[in-house]
Amino acid sequence: MQSQTKVFLDFSEEVEEIFQQQHIDIYQAIEEELPEVHLSALSDPQAQRGEKDLITVIIVTSPAIILAITPIVIRVLNQFRPDTTEVRTEEIETHQDGSTIHRISISLQRQHNQQAKIPSPQQASLEPPQK
Repeated sequence: MQSQTKVFLDFSEEVEEIFQQQHIDIYQAIEEELPEVHLSALSDPQAQRGEKDLITVIIVTSPAIILAITPIVIRVLNQFRPDTTEVRTEEIETHQDGSTIHRISISLQRQHNQQAKIPSPQQASLEPPQK
């Protein structure tokens, strides 16, 4: 029997809001593109005591499949996210009780247009006069 890895997806509030507003079931999108994955409802082992709600977990048998999950999520988000944001990801793999847990955290980071900076009045007064 092949070893299984449990993949937990942690979405920021902004990401979850985009999925809800656009009626996106990201787990269904992943399952459609990667038929090798299996979905399961499990409690999060890192949840605080008393907060062990069931969440959807992706079960994979190949590490290569894990590498394909993040690009799918990013591609879906890029269709709907504002142009002033960047998708940020962080992946952590842990081993406990003989099983492997892979956690992918996905959030949005606002980008501000650095080219359109207007100098403050103090900066403008410090510049030497033009001759």
